[in-house]
Amino acid sequence: RATFSSSLPTMSSLELTARAGTFNVDTSLTYADNGLVNAGLITVNSTQVTLSDGNVTSSKTQNYNTALTLAANATLTGTTVTTSSTLAGGGYSLTVAANATNDSGNLTTGGNSTGLSSLTVARNTELAGDVASSGNQTYGGTVVLNTDASMTATGASAVISVAGTVNSDATLTPRALVINASGATSNVVLGGSVGASAPLTSLAITASDIDVNGGVVTTNAAQTFTGSVTLGANTTLSGVAITMGGTVKSDGTNRSLTINDSTTTTLTGAIGGSTDGEKLSSLTTDLGGNTLINGGAVRTTGDQTFNDAVTLGVNTSLTASTVTTQDVLVGNAKALTITGNAVLGNGVADTVTGLTNL
Repeated sequence: RATFSSSLPTMSSLELTARAGTFNVDTSLTYADNGLVNAGLITVNSTQVTLSDGNVTSSKTQNYNTALTLAANATLTGTTVTTSSTLAGGGYSLTVAANATNDSGNLTTGGNSTGLSSLTVARNTELAGDVASSGNQTYGGTVVLNTDASMTATGASAVISVAGTVNSDATLTPRALVINASGATSNVVLGGSVGASAPLTSLAITASDIDVNGGVVTTNAAQTFTGSVTLGANTTLSGVAITMGGTVKSDGTNRSLTINDSTTTTLTGAIGGSTDGEKLSSLTTDLGGNTLINGGAVRTTGDQTFNDAVTLGVNTSLTASTVTTQDVLVGNAKALTITGNAVLGNGVADTVTGLTNL
Protein backbone atom coordinates (compact mmCIF):
# COMPACT_ATOMS: atom_id res chain seq x y z
CA ARG A 1 0.00 0.00 0.00
CA ALA A 2 1.26 3.47 -0.84
CA THR A 3 1.09 5.96 2.00
CA PHE A 4 1.13 9.76 1.78
CA SER A 5 1.63 10.82 5.38
CA SER A 6 3.94 13.82 5.53
CA SER A 7 2.75 17.24 6.59
CA LEU A 8 2.02 19.11 3.37
CA PRO A 9 2.36 22.88 2.95
CA THR A 10 -0.24 25.07 1.35
CA MET A 11 0.56 25.25 -2.35
CA SER A 12 -1.14 26.27 -5.55
CA SER A 13 -2.49 22.91 -6.75
CA LEU A 14 -2.16 19.19 -6.26
CA GLU A 15 -2.49 16.39 -8.78
CA LEU A 16 -1.85 13.06 -7.13
CA THR A 17 -1.57 9.89 -9.22
CA ALA A 18 -1.07 6.62 -7.34
CA ARG A 19 0.35 3.62 -9.20
CA ALA A 20 -0.36 1.28 -6.30
CA GLY A 21 -3.65 -0.58 -6.25
CA THR A 22 -4.71 1.19 -3.07
CA PHE A 23 -3.62 4.54 -1.68
CA ASN A 24 -4.16 6.05 1.75
CA VAL A 25 -4.30 9.80 2.36
CA ASP A 26 -3.84 10.19 6.10
CA THR A 27 -3.08 13.87 6.40
CA SER A 28 -5.15 17.01 5.94
CA LEU A 29 -4.71 18.76 2.60
CA THR A 30 -5.18 22.47 1.97
CA TYR A 31 -4.55 24.10 -1.40
CA ALA A 32 -5.35 27.67 -2.36
CA ASP A 33 -5.17 29.37 -5.73
CA ASN A 34 -3.11 32.32 -4.39
CA GLY A 35 -4.65 34.44 -7.12
CA LEU A 36 -3.66 32.11 -9.97
CA VAL A 37 -6.35 31.18 -12.49
CA ASN A 38 -5.37 27.53 -12.84
CA ALA A 39 -4.48 26.90 -9.21
CA GLY A 40 -6.36 25.84 -6.08
CA LEU A 41 -7.26 22.48 -7.63
CA ILE A 42 -7.02 19.01 -6.13
CA THR A 43 -7.11 15.96 -8.41
CA VAL A 44 -6.59 12.39 -7.20
CA ASN A 45 -6.10 9.57 -9.71
CA SER A 46 -5.96 5.95 -8.60
CA THR A 47 -7.80 2.64 -8.56
CA GLN A 48 -8.84 2.99 -4.93
CA VAL A 49 -8.13 5.79 -2.43
CA THR A 50 -8.82 5.87 1.30
CA LEU A 51 -9.21 9.14 3.19
CA SER A 52 -8.14 8.34 6.73
CA ASP A 53 -7.76 11.96 7.86
CA GLY A 54 -10.77 13.28 6.04
CA ASN A 55 -10.15 17.02 5.86
CA VAL A 56 -9.42 18.30 2.35
CA THR A 57 -9.70 21.99 1.50
CA SER A 58 -9.28 23.66 -1.87
CA SER A 59 -10.18 27.08 -3.16
CA LYS A 60 -11.49 25.49 -6.37
CA THR A 61 -12.55 22.01 -7.43
CA GLN A 62 -11.71 18.59 -6.04
CA ASN A 63 -11.81 15.62 -8.42
CA TYR A 64 -11.51 12.05 -7.19
CA ASN A 65 -10.95 9.84 -10.24
CA THR A 66 -11.03 6.71 -8.17
CA ALA A 67 -13.16 4.53 -5.96
CA LEU A 68 -13.18 6.41 -2.66
CA THR A 69 -13.32 4.97 0.86
CA LEU A 70 -13.71 6.93 4.10
CA ALA A 71 -11.75 5.81 7.15
CA ALA A 72 -12.75 8.88 9.19
CA ASN A 73 -15.42 11.54 9.17
CA ALA A 74 -14.62 13.65 6.11
CA THR A 75 -15.10 17.33 5.30
CA LEU A 76 -14.31 18.23 1.71
CA THR A 77 -14.31 21.99 1.20
CA GLY A 78 -14.27 23.38 -2.33
CA THR A 79 -16.29 24.85 -5.16
CA THR A 80 -17.33 21.44 -6.53
CA VAL A 81 -16.34 17.99 -5.27
CA THR A 82 -16.58 15.28 -7.95
CA THR A 83 -16.33 11.53 -7.48
CA SER A 84 -15.99 9.44 -10.63
CA SER A 85 -16.84 6.08 -9.08
CA THR A 86 -18.23 4.57 -5.89
CA LEU A 87 -17.86 6.01 -2.41
CA ALA A 88 -17.77 3.60 0.57
CA GLY A 89 -18.61 5.46 3.76
CA GLY A 90 -17.44 2.85 6.26
CA GLY A 91 -19.89 4.22 8.82
CA TYR A 92 -18.41 7.73 8.66
CA SER A 93 -19.97 11.07 7.75
CA LEU A 94 -19.30 13.09 4.61
CA THR A 95 -19.67 16.86 4.54
CA VAL A 96 -19.22 18.86 1.35
CA ALA A 97 -18.64 22.39 2.60
CA ALA A 98 -18.51 25.76 0.89
CA ASN A 99 -15.37 27.86 0.78
CA ALA A 100 -15.17 31.63 0.39
CA THR A 101 -16.19 31.41 -3.28
CA ASN A 102 -19.79 32.26 -4.13
CA ASP A 103 -22.01 29.26 -4.96
CA SER A 104 -19.42 26.75 -3.70
CA GLY A 105 -19.98 23.52 -1.80
CA ASN A 106 -21.40 21.43 -4.67
CA LEU A 107 -21.24 17.65 -5.07
CA THR A 108 -21.24 15.54 -8.23
CA THR A 109 -21.21 11.77 -7.77
CA GLY A 110 -20.12 9.22 -10.35
CA GLY A 111 -21.49 6.09 -8.68
CA ASN A 112 -23.21 4.77 -5.59
CA SER A 113 -22.38 6.33 -2.21
CA THR A 114 -23.02 3.75 0.51
CA GLY A 115 -22.36 3.08 4.19
CA LEU A 116 -22.35 6.73 5.29
CA SER A 117 -23.39 7.76 8.77
CA SER A 118 -24.64 11.02 7.26
CA LEU A 119 -24.28 13.23 4.20
CA THR A 120 -24.37 17.02 4.19
CA VAL A 121 -23.99 19.04 1.00
CA ALA A 122 -23.84 22.81 1.33
CA ARG A 123 -25.24 23.59 -2.09
CA ASN A 124 -26.19 21.73 -5.30
CA THR A 125 -25.89 18.00 -5.98
CA GLU A 126 -25.76 15.91 -9.15
CA LEU A 127 -26.37 12.22 -8.53
CA ALA A 128 -25.16 9.43 -10.82
CA GLY A 129 -25.95 6.73 -8.28
CA ASP A 130 -27.68 5.85 -5.04
CA VAL A 131 -26.97 7.37 -1.62
CA ALA A 132 -27.31 5.26 1.53
CA SER A 133 -26.78 6.39 5.13
CA SER A 134 -27.81 5.46 8.63
CA GLY A 135 -28.42 9.08 9.59
CA ASN A 136 -29.49 12.30 7.95
CA GLN A 137 -29.01 13.34 4.36
CA THR A 138 -29.09 17.11 3.91
CA TYR A 139 -28.96 18.64 0.44
CA GLY A 140 -28.61 22.40 0.78
CA GLY A 141 -29.50 23.27 -2.80
CA THR A 142 -30.89 21.62 -5.90
CA VAL A 143 -30.61 17.95 -6.85
CA VAL A 144 -30.23 16.83 -10.47
CA LEU A 145 -30.56 13.14 -11.34
CA ASN A 146 -28.12 11.91 -13.99
CA THR A 147 -29.48 8.37 -13.62
CA ASP A 148 -32.23 6.56 -11.74
CA ALA A 149 -31.33 7.03 -8.09
CA SER A 150 -32.36 6.31 -4.53
CA MET A 151 -31.79 8.08 -1.24
CA THR A 152 -32.00 5.72 1.73
CA ALA A 153 -31.62 6.58 5.44
CA THR A 154 -32.19 3.76 7.90
CA GLY A 155 -31.99 5.53 11.27
CA ALA A 156 -35.05 5.58 13.52
CA SER A 157 -35.40 9.37 13.25
CA ALA A 158 -33.36 10.04 10.12
CA VAL A 159 -34.25 13.05 7.97
CA ILE A 160 -33.72 13.33 4.23
CA SER A 161 -34.02 16.97 3.28
CA VAL A 162 -33.68 18.71 -0.09
CA ALA A 163 -33.76 22.49 0.16
CA GLY A 164 -34.03 23.18 -3.58
CA THR A 165 -35.63 21.71 -6.65
CA VAL A 166 -35.28 18.12 -7.85
CA ASN A 167 -35.15 17.43 -11.58
CA SER A 168 -33.96 14.93 -14.14
CA ASP A 169 -30.89 15.99 -16.09
CA ALA A 170 -33.00 16.64 -19.20
CA THR A 171 -36.61 16.36 -20.34
CA LEU A 172 -35.60 13.65 -22.83
CA THR A 173 -33.99 11.52 -20.10
CA PRO A 174 -36.52 11.32 -17.26
CA ARG A 175 -35.17 9.59 -14.14
CA ALA A 176 -36.78 7.62 -11.34
CA LEU A 177 -36.23 8.64 -7.72
CA VAL A 178 -36.85 6.52 -4.62
CA ILE A 179 -36.55 8.19 -1.21
CA ASN A 180 -36.74 5.83 1.74
CA ALA A 181 -36.46 7.06 5.33
CA SER A 182 -37.72 3.94 7.01
CA GLY A 183 -37.41 4.83 10.70
CA ALA A 184 -40.39 5.05 13.04
CA THR A 185 -40.11 8.86 13.31
CA SER A 186 -38.31 9.56 10.06
CA ASN A 187 -38.96 12.59 7.87
CA VAL A 188 -38.57 13.55 4.22
CA VAL A 189 -38.62 17.26 3.41
CA LEU A 190 -38.95 18.49 -0.17
CA GLY A 191 -38.23 22.20 -0.05
CA GLY A 192 -38.54 22.88 -3.77
CA SER A 193 -40.52 21.66 -6.74
CA VAL A 194 -39.93 18.17 -8.12
CA GLY A 195 -39.79 17.61 -11.86
CA ALA A 196 -41.07 21.08 -12.73
CA SER A 197 -38.42 21.82 -15.37
CA ALA A 198 -37.40 18.24 -16.24
CA PRO A 199 -39.99 15.68 -15.07
CA LEU A 200 -39.02 12.49 -13.30
CA THR A 201 -40.09 9.10 -14.60
CA SER A 202 -41.49 8.19 -11.20
CA LEU A 203 -41.25 9.17 -7.55
CA ALA A 204 -41.66 6.87 -4.55
CA ILE A 205 -41.26 8.25 -1.02
CA THR A 206 -41.49 6.32 2.24
CA ALA A 207 -41.28 8.08 5.61
CA SER A 208 -43.23 8.62 8.79
CA ASP A 209 -43.85 12.20 7.68
CA ILE A 210 -43.40 13.67 4.21
CA ASP A 211 -43.29 17.46 3.89
CA VAL A 212 -44.09 18.72 0.40
CA ASN A 213 -43.18 22.41 0.40
CA GLY A 214 -42.28 23.15 -3.22
CA GLY A 215 -45.75 23.31 -4.73
CA VAL A 216 -45.22 21.06 -7.77
CA VAL A 217 -44.46 17.36 -8.26
CA THR A 218 -44.39 16.19 -11.89
CA THR A 219 -43.68 12.67 -13.14
CA ASN A 220 -44.35 10.82 -16.37
CA ALA A 221 -45.43 7.72 -14.46
CA ALA A 222 -46.33 6.82 -10.88
CA GLN A 223 -46.08 8.85 -7.70
CA THR A 224 -46.29 6.93 -4.45
CA PHE A 225 -46.26 8.59 -1.05
CA THR A 226 -46.08 5.98 1.73
CA GLY A 227 -46.60 7.89 4.95
CA SER A 228 -48.39 11.00 6.13
CA VAL A 229 -48.05 14.01 3.83
CA THR A 230 -48.00 17.60 5.05
CA LEU A 231 -48.44 20.37 2.49
CA GLY A 232 -46.38 23.51 3.08
CA ALA A 233 -47.63 25.23 -0.07
CA ASN A 234 -50.50 25.05 -2.53
CA THR A 235 -49.61 21.87 -4.38
CA THR A 236 -50.16 20.29 -7.80
CA LEU A 237 -49.33 16.62 -8.33
CA SER A 238 -49.14 15.54 -11.98
CA GLY A 239 -48.47 11.93 -12.90
CA VAL A 240 -49.93 8.56 -13.79
CA ALA A 241 -51.26 6.40 -10.93
CA ILE A 242 -50.77 8.71 -7.95
CA THR A 243 -51.11 7.02 -4.56
CA MET A 244 -51.34 8.89 -1.28
CA GLY A 245 -50.59 6.07 1.15
CA GLY A 246 -51.40 7.98 4.34
CA THR A 247 -53.15 11.09 5.51
CA VAL A 248 -52.74 14.45 3.77
CA LYS A 249 -53.01 17.69 5.73
CA SER A 250 -52.01 21.34 5.62
CA ASP A 251 -49.18 22.67 7.76
CA GLY A 252 -51.34 25.06 9.78
CA THR A 253 -52.17 27.28 6.81
CA ASN A 254 -54.90 25.86 4.59
CA ARG A 255 -53.35 24.63 1.31
CA SER A 256 -54.95 23.61 -1.97
CA LEU A 257 -54.26 20.26 -3.61
CA THR A 258 -54.70 19.64 -7.33
CA ILE A 259 -54.19 16.14 -8.70
CA ASN A 260 -53.72 15.58 -12.44
CA ASP A 261 -53.79 11.85 -13.11
CA SER A 262 -55.04 10.13 -16.24
CA THR A 263 -55.52 6.74 -14.52
CA THR A 264 -56.42 5.89 -10.91
CA THR A 265 -55.65 8.23 -8.03
CA THR A 266 -55.75 6.36 -4.73
CA LEU A 267 -56.42 8.31 -1.53
CA THR A 268 -55.64 5.79 1.20
CA GLY A 269 -55.87 8.07 4.24
CA ALA A 270 -58.03 10.99 5.30
CA ILE A 271 -57.50 14.12 3.21
CA GLY A 272 -57.42 17.27 5.31
CA GLY A 273 -56.86 17.19 9.04
CA SER A 274 -59.55 17.47 11.68
CA THR A 275 -58.32 20.84 13.03
CA ASP A 276 -58.98 24.08 11.15
CA GLY A 277 -55.36 24.74 10.15
CA GLU A 278 -54.83 21.18 8.92
CA LYS A 279 -57.79 21.14 6.53
CA LEU A 280 -57.06 21.73 2.86
CA SER A 281 -58.35 24.92 1.28
CA SER A 282 -59.57 22.94 -1.74
CA LEU A 283 -59.18 19.66 -3.60
CA THR A 284 -59.40 19.36 -7.39
CA THR A 285 -58.94 16.31 -9.61
CA ASP A 286 -58.60 16.52 -13.37
CA LEU A 287 -60.79 15.14 -16.14
CA GLY A 288 -60.26 11.48 -17.00
CA GLY A 289 -59.31 8.55 -14.84
CA ASN A 290 -60.75 7.68 -11.47
CA THR A 291 -60.33 8.80 -7.86
CA LEU A 292 -60.54 5.99 -5.32
CA ILE A 293 -61.39 7.29 -1.83
CA ASN A 294 -60.28 4.79 0.79
CA GLY A 295 -59.56 7.12 3.71
CA GLY A 296 -63.11 7.84 4.81
CA ALA A 297 -62.90 11.63 4.95
CA VAL A 298 -62.04 14.63 2.78
CA ARG A 299 -62.08 17.98 4.61
CA THR A 300 -61.64 21.35 2.91
CA THR A 301 -62.50 24.89 3.87
CA GLY A 302 -63.39 25.60 0.24
CA ASP A 303 -64.57 23.52 -2.68
CA GLN A 304 -63.96 19.91 -3.63
CA THR A 305 -64.18 19.34 -7.38
CA PHE A 306 -63.88 15.84 -8.80
CA ASN A 307 -63.64 16.15 -12.58
CA ASP A 308 -63.00 12.41 -12.93
CA ALA A 309 -65.00 9.39 -11.80
CA VAL A 310 -65.16 8.77 -8.05
CA THR A 311 -65.21 5.36 -6.39
CA LEU A 312 -65.75 4.83 -2.67
CA GLY A 313 -63.75 2.12 -0.95
CA VAL A 314 -65.15 2.84 2.51
CA ASN A 315 -67.98 4.83 4.06
CA THR A 316 -67.01 8.40 3.26
CA SER A 317 -67.63 11.91 4.58
CA LEU A 318 -66.93 14.92 2.33
CA THR A 319 -66.85 18.28 4.13
CA ALA A 320 -66.57 21.39 1.95
CA SER A 321 -68.29 24.59 0.96
CA THR A 322 -69.38 22.83 -2.25
CA VAL A 323 -68.69 19.27 -3.41
CA THR A 324 -68.91 18.89 -7.19
CA THR A 325 -68.67 15.65 -9.17
CA GLN A 326 -68.39 15.89 -12.96
CA ASP A 327 -68.42 12.17 -13.78
CA VAL A 328 -69.90 8.99 -12.33
CA LEU A 329 -69.84 8.29 -8.60
CA VAL A 330 -69.72 4.60 -7.70
CA GLY A 331 -70.72 3.82 -4.13
CA ASN A 332 -69.60 0.18 -3.90
CA ALA A 333 -72.27 -0.41 -1.23
CA LYS A 334 -70.84 2.36 0.96
CA ALA A 335 -72.46 5.37 2.64
CA LEU A 336 -71.70 8.93 1.52
CA THR A 337 -72.18 11.96 3.75
CA ILE A 338 -71.73 15.45 2.30
CA THR A 339 -71.52 18.42 4.65
CA GLY A 340 -71.98 21.53 2.53
CA ASN A 341 -73.51 22.15 -0.87
CA ALA A 342 -73.46 19.36 -3.46
CA VAL A 343 -73.50 19.33 -7.26
CA LEU A 344 -73.60 15.71 -8.40
CA GLY A 345 -72.84 15.58 -12.11
CA ASN A 346 -73.27 17.99 -14.98
CA GLY A 347 -74.82 15.61 -17.53
CA VAL A 348 -77.16 12.65 -17.85
CA ALA A 349 -74.26 10.20 -17.94
CA ASP A 350 -72.93 11.38 -14.58
CA THR A 351 -74.77 8.82 -12.51
CA VAL A 352 -74.58 8.16 -8.77
CA THR A 353 -74.89 4.43 -8.06
CA GLY A 354 -74.30 1.81 -5.42
CA LEU A 355 -74.64 3.94 -2.27
CA THR A 356 -76.23 2.45 0.84
CA ASN A 357 -77.33 5.94 1.82
CA LEU A 358 -76.66 9.57 0.92
